[in-house]
Amino acid sequence: MKPIRLILFVLFMWQSVASAQIDTVFWFAAPEISSHNNNFDIPIYLNITAINKIASVEISIPANPSIAVLKTTVAAGTSAQVDISSWINSIENTPANQVLNKGIYIKSSAFVQIYYDVASTYCNCNPELFTLKGRNALGTSFFIPSQTTVDNNSLYSPAAKFSFDIVATQDNTSVSIMPSKDLVGHRAQLGYIVNLSKGQTYSATADGQSAGSHPAGSRVTSTKPIAITIKDDLLSGVYFGGTCADLTGDQIVPVNLIGTDYVVVRGQLGLNMQKKDVVAITATQNNTQIKVDGVYHSTIQMWQSINIEITKNNAYIEATQPIYVLHLSGLGCELGSALLPPVKCTGSNLLGLRRSANSQAELYLNIMAPAGAEGSFKLNGVTGIVKASDFISVPGTTQWLTASVLIGQNIVPPGGSLIIENSAGFFHLGIFEGTKLGGAAYGYISNYSQLVTPVVNKLFCQTNLKLRARNIGDSMKWYDGTKDSFKLVSMPGVYWVDYYSSCGKVSDSFVVSIKPVKSTKTTIDPCGDSSMLIGYTKYDSCFWSNGVRTNQVKVKSPGVYYFNWYDKCDKHTDTFVVLKYTPTKPQTLTLDCKDSLQLIKQRNIKLAKWWNGLTDSIAYVSKPGLYWLEYTTHCGTFRDSYSVTPWNKIVTKKRHYCENDLLFSNNRHVVPYKYQWFNGDTNRVFKAGKGPVYWVDAYVNCGIERDSFELFKISLPGDTVICGKVNINVDVQVDGVVWNKKTVGRNYTIKSPGKVIAFYSDQYCQGTSDTMEILRLKLPSKLFMPNAFSPNDDAVNDAFYPVFENVSSYRLQIYNRWGELLFSETDKSWDGYYKGELVKEDVYLFILEYMDCNEVYRFLNGTFTVLK
Repeated sequence: MKPIRLILFVLFMWQSVASAQIDTVFWFAAPEISSHNNNFDIPIYLNITAINKIASVEISIPANPSIAVLKTTVAAGTSAQVDISSWINSIENTPANQVLNKGIYIKSSAFVQIYYDVASTYCNCNPELFTLKGRNALGTSFFIPSQTTVDNNSLYSPAAKFSFDIVATQDNTSVSIMPSKDLVGHRAQLGYIVNLSKGQTYSATADGQSAGSHPAGSRVTSTKPIAITIKDDLLSGVYFGGTCADLTGDQIVPVNLIGTDYVVVRGQLGLNMQKKDVVAITATQNNTQIKVDGVYHSTIQMWQSINIEITKNNAYIEATQPIYVLHLSGLGCELGSALLPPVKCTGSNLLGLRRSANSQAELYLNIMAPAGAEGSFKLNGVTGIVKASDFISVPGTTQWLTASVLIGQNIVPPGGSLIIENSAGFFHLGIFEGTKLGGAAYGYISNYSQLVTPVVNKLFCQTNLKLRARNIGDSMKWYDGTKDSFKLVSMPGVYWVDYYSSCGKVSDSFVVSIKPVKSTKTTIDPCGDSSMLIGYTKYDSCFWSNGVRTNQVKVKSPGVYYFNWYDKCDKHTDTFVVLKYTPTKPQTLTLDCKDSLQLIKQRNIKLAKWWNGLTDSIAYVSKPGLYWLEYTTHCGTFRDSYSVTPWNKIVTKKRHYCENDLLFSNNRHVVPYKYQWFNGDTNRVFKAGKGPVYWVDAYVNCGIERDSFELFKISLPGDTVICGKVNINVDVQVDGVVWNKKTVGRNYTIKSPGKVIAFYSDQYCQGTSDTMEILRLKLPSKLFMPNAFSPNDDAVNDAFYPVFENVSSYRLQIYNRWGELLFSETDKSWDGYYKGELVKEDVYLFILEYMDCNEVYRFLNGTFTVLK
C-alpha cells in the first residue's frame, strides 16, 4: 500500500510542568501614577526573567509607531531590567475618558516572566509591581475587583485615584462598560461603549477619592480580547496604624480564569495593634455564598463586593460561584495589592523573578504548597532555603500549607535573579518587596489558569499511526469507548481521549491531516540571456520537467517549469512560472532653462533606437514633449517613454529665522550665477542679527528669485513668587516648543518651583529660548491648635480649626474617645455636629496633616474639649 503522509497536531489540556504567568506574548495598559513633585512615578522598569532558554524580547507601542521598538536579550536563568522611564508620557494612561494610543505589546522568542515595576526610587515612597499575565490576561468578560475600605490620600497632585485601564489587542474592538460608581465623564449604572483599535487604550477613573467611590463590581465586556489593569494610587495607611500613602495595583484576569477556592497568606502589613490584611471579594453570579476557614460568612449578589479583615497568618475562602479575590497587604503601613489565583487545579512548579536593586528593601516569599510538597523546594538550585518547617496548615482545608519566608541579601543580592522550583507538586507564589516606612510592592507570579500544554506538531509518514495516551487521570476513555493506553489510526481525522480526575474531565485532541503541497514559485524573466531556476540540493533523487537532473536549470523563454524530488515519504513537486517582461511606466523629466536635456538609455541592451532613429546611448531634447527609446529582445519589442515638461518658476514664501542663524537661499534646484543680500553681500551664507526682515536675490538661468526671512523669538512671562501648591499654565502660541528638555507642545503646566526653559527650533530657526523662574517663599510655617471651642451659635468660638501662617493645605480628622471618626475634611473647620446632631461636652482627639510653603508634609495630633 502507498504510504499516507500525515501531520499530527496534539492539543494536550494538561501538562507535567506548569508555565505560571510565563508566556511569549504580553499586552499591558500602564496606569497613570501621581507624579507629585515630578518624582513619585519614576523610574519605571520592565523586569524580565528567562526561565530555561535564552530569550530575544521586543517591546513596542503598536498604536504609536513613532516610538522605536526596544530590543533586549535575556540569558537562560537570569533577569534583565529594561528602563522605560523615557516613555512615561507615551504609556501612562491619562487623561481619563479618552481613547489613547498607549498600549504596550511585548513578544519574546522564548518563555519569560515579566512584571511592570513602578520603582519610585527617587523618594522610595510609592512603588508597586504589576505582574503581566501573558495570554491569561486576555479575555472578553471581566468584573472589576476593588477594596472599599481605604481612601486615596488627598494631599497629592495629580489627584490619586482608583482606575481600571483597558488595552485592545485587535482592531475594531467594541468595549462595553457598566460602572457601579461614578466615573470621570460617566454616571453609575449607566452603561456606555468605547471603540478601540489594536494597541489603543482607555482609562476608566473613579470620580472621587473616598473608599466608597471605588467602582468595585463594575462589568466590562468586549467583542475581541482585551487586557485590564487596576490601580489604586497613594492609599492612606491610617487604617493600618501609620501615616503612609502607597500605590497598589495589578493586571487582572477574565471571568473564565477565576475560581471558587482561594488561600490568603497574610503579609507584613500593620503597625502596633493594627496588624491585619484586607481581602476584597467580588461576585460574578447571584446568590454567591462565602465561607471563611470553613465557616459561613455572607451571601452576595452579582456586582456586589465585600471586604474581609484577615488577622491570622492565613485564611481559606470558599464560594459557591466563581469570585474575584483582591488581597490588600504590604509592609508596615506601606501597601500593595495582588489579584489572588484560584487554587483548584492551578499553580506552577517553576518560577523566576528579579530582586529589587534597593539595598534597603526586604524580600518576602509568600508560598502556598500542597500537603506533601513542602519539603521539595529549591531556590537557585539549592535546597534548605525554603524548608518544610516554614509551613503551617490552613484552617478549613487539609490540601494546602502556607509559609512566609524572608530571603536575605546573602542568598539573593539586590538586583539578582531568583528561580524557585518544586518537583513534588504545583505551588503558588506571592512576593513582597520594600520597607515598612519606605514603600512596598506586592504581586503573585504563579499560574492563574487551568494547567494546559501548548500544541505539539509532529510529522508521520507510516500507514498506521500510534496515538499514545498520557497517564494523568484516575480513569480514561478514547473516542470509540476503549480504555487502552494507545490507539492505531490509518486515516486523517480528529481523534481524542478523555481523562477523569479530581479536577474534572480534560481531553487530549489529535488532529491528523494530509501534508499540503508546497506553494508555487513565480519568477519574472529579466529578458537577458537566461533565467536561473534553483531547486533543492539536499535530495539525491531529483529532476526537472525538461529532463535535466541537476538542482539548477537555465531557461530562455516564458513558460511553466516543474522540479520534482523524493524524500523518505513521497514524491514532491515545485512549480516555477516564468513571465514575459512588462515595460516600465513612462519617466517624467523636467526641462529647465538650459539649452538641452540629456536622455540616457536605461537598459543594458544592444539593439535599440530613439524616436528620431538614432542609436546613441544619449539623446538631447530642447523643448517639452513625449520621447521614447525602442528596443527588441528574445521576449519581444518594448519601449521606454520619457515625458518632458517645462520648468516652473517657484515663488518662495517668507520664512522665519532666529538670532545668529546662518541663512541660506532656498533656490537650489539650479546652479545660480550669483547671490546678492539686502545689504549688498554676495556670499551664499549670511549670519542673521536682530533685524526684523532679511532677503536675498538669486540670479539663475531663468531669472531672479528672492527668498525672504522674518525674525522669530519666543518670550515667557516674568519670574513669579508663590507659597504652597504650584499650578501655573504658560502658553506661547506656537507648536513644537520643548519645555525643560522633555515636554513638547504649545502649553506647559508648572507644578513645582524652579527654572522653566522654553526652547524652539525648526527647519528654518536653529533655536530661540527664554527662561522664567518660580520661587517659593522660604518662610517657616506657624500653626496653633485651640484646646477648646463652644459650638453654641453665639458667634464666638463656634468652630474648631487650626490657626496658621505659611501653610498651603491641611486635612483635619476628629475622633471621639472610642475611636469613631466624626469628621474628615480638607481645608475646612468642624462645627461640632455629627450625623446632624451636636456632640456632647467631652474631650476629643484631632489628627492634622498639612503641607507648608516648602511642600513639606507634616503631622500633628492632640486633644481638645467641646464646651457648651
